[in-house]
Amino acid sequence: MKAFFELIRNEWPRYLIEIFVIIIGITLSFLLNEWRVDRDNRANEIRLLEALHASMTADSTAIIADMQFLKNGIEIYPKVLKSNNLENLPDDSLLQFFFAISAYATFSGQDIAYEEMRQSGGYQLMSNKALLQQIVKMYSFTYDLIQEWCNIDKNFILNRMLPYQEVHFQSHNVFDPSNLISFWKLNFNNAIKTNQFRNLLSLNIQFKSSVLYAFKQLQKELRANIRAVKEELARLR
Repeated sequence: MKAFFELIRNEWPRYLIEIFVIIIGITLSFLLNEWRVDRDNRANEIRLLEALHASMTADSTAIIADMQFLKNGIEIYPKVLKSNNLENLPDDSLLQFFFAISAYATFSGQDIAYEEMRQSGGYQLMSNKALLQQIVKMYSFTYDLIQEWCNIDKNFILNRMLPYQEVHFQSHNVFDPSNLISFWKLNFNNAIKTNQFRNLLSLNIQFKSSVLYAFKQLQKELRANIRAVKEELARLR
């Protein structure tokens, strides 16, 4: 025992240096590993944001056509409701009206990147939590709202508007493009005199107006989030 303490007393500077070297080595190893993890996380976050940016940009472009379709229909409905004779309306307006009362907007957002992030726990990757909240709100609320209103309009067209036309509209020469306008003028001039058809038109314009409003809200959120994601990518890079 005496020899052991004698050895410690004589060699303690060397042992102390070795202990410091070990501690510094372990610390540097932890720091290096943490740096590698942070680097990988940042690379993954950049890839995630790039995927979200691409998806949102595609959606922002895709909804323009749907919004124009809805806008055209909404603009022509009041004119038609005020008229008891389609002879007073131009043919191009009548074609827009025909499509408006027989078709519906659909929405299939490009949410693959968001779903992958949600299912894989990618929420943890995004360092900008405020941006994360904005994106989650848009995909989990605004997207669902549009889907809901599109389904309402779709069900209305398929279950009420088209069955009404099937029962009450005469279909002679309907497949002849040259007679399409005449077909609509003849049938509309009879149908517009009934409260049932006028109520159908009024309800449909309400549904389409709600869908258009939801699209406008989505477009606003998409543009804001695209801009925010672009700024975040510039910061991370």
